[in-house]
Amino acid sequence: MGLVVTTVAIALGLLVGSAKSFYDTQNAEIAQLAGNYVLLDRMLSQYGPDAKDARSALRTVLDHQISAQEKLLGSSDVYSDIKSGAVVGESILNKIHALSPKDDDQRFFKQQSLNLEVQLGQLRWLMYA
Repeated sequence: MGLVVTTVAIALGLLVGSAKSFYDTQNAEIAQLAGNYVLLDRMLSQYGPDAKDARSALRTVLDHQISAQEKLLGSSDVYSDIKSGAVVGESILNKIHALSPKDDDQRFFKQQSLNLEVQLGQLRWLMYA
């Protein structure tokens, strides 16, 4: 009887540990995603008024993802929305790519914004997978 109880306790401990590890990973990915979105907005703000369309597209994507997440809270359908959000996210990448920098500062901010948007896309697909 002691062997059965010990085996069950070990199995339950591993199960709880696995669930906590999964939750912690998801929580860290969401925090990184949020931080990168804020940083991308700040980079585009530093670029100047020419980045207004890209910042508007960024806000549209965020509104779409936040409203979908609130609507589907606790549902596995959130992950399919991440896939659809990736298509919308590509519009931000296209708008950033279309920017025409006039000086070295704008070139720097454009390159950093492109890098951040690629990282955001990677995180979205990682969460989807």
